[in-house]
Amino acid sequence: NLRFTGWHRYKASNSISLIYAGTPLVEEQHTQDLISWLPIGRALVRDKRIPIEQLNTLLIPRTGLDAVLNSLVSIFGPYAQDPPFYAKIQNFETSESYDYSITQLKDWNGWTFTRSIHFFQDGPVFIIDNATSKRNQSAKINWHFNPDYQLNQNEIEMAGGDVNFLLVGQDKGSITQLRKENELLVEYESPQTGELRLLTIILPGHLRNATFLEQTENKISLEVNGTVTDYEIYH
Repeated sequence: NLRFTGWHRYKASNSISLIYAGTPLVEEQHTQDLISWLPIGRALVRDKRIPIEQLNTLLIPRTGLDAVLNSLVSIFGPYAQDPPFYAKIQNFETSESYDYSITQLKDWNGWTFTRSIHFFQDGPVFIIDNATSKRNQSAKINWHFNPDYQLNQNEIEMAGGDVNFLLVGQDKGSITQLRKENELLVEYESPQTGELRLLTIILPGHLRNATFLEQTENKISLEVNGTVTDYEIYH
């Protein structure tokens, strides 16, 4: 949850705040400024508005009057800043070998966004993002990576690092990067079909050079050094 609209008002962003392995690998990009004339315990701005572009989540176009006003002002960017107040937890299960969660934002300016996370102990992590709309529009997923990462086509790698990432999107989807001083911003943009599908794979340790083979409704297949492993996932 994230403060968007003022004092103690929270909204559901369906974002991943932090992915950490010895050091932050992916994290929200916001700064917190102190109010210099207040005591240290009160100097932090508790309810700072954080633009949704700085999160690791879905970006959708503005609509209606919001889009008209923003086109006139051109200050706050093209993405909607009004996610629903609540997200639905469709499923959440843990076990000794496999944890997973499924969360959903429904009817956000006509979009429904479902994010499932599948965490295999001592194995990969799969983040499956699906978003749909009745309008023929594109949408984006933002990932804010540690600046030591490099993007090579759909692979995000860190020299000497133990964890790599793979992005697997749709046909005619695009992956772009913007390097800043304190981050590598990687954006996935879907085609203008009103549907976004993105599989983000986290590959730790001995799996960091794995290649993606196939995704079906019930499994994801990876290959490492000629060995194929099928990971069964719940949905």
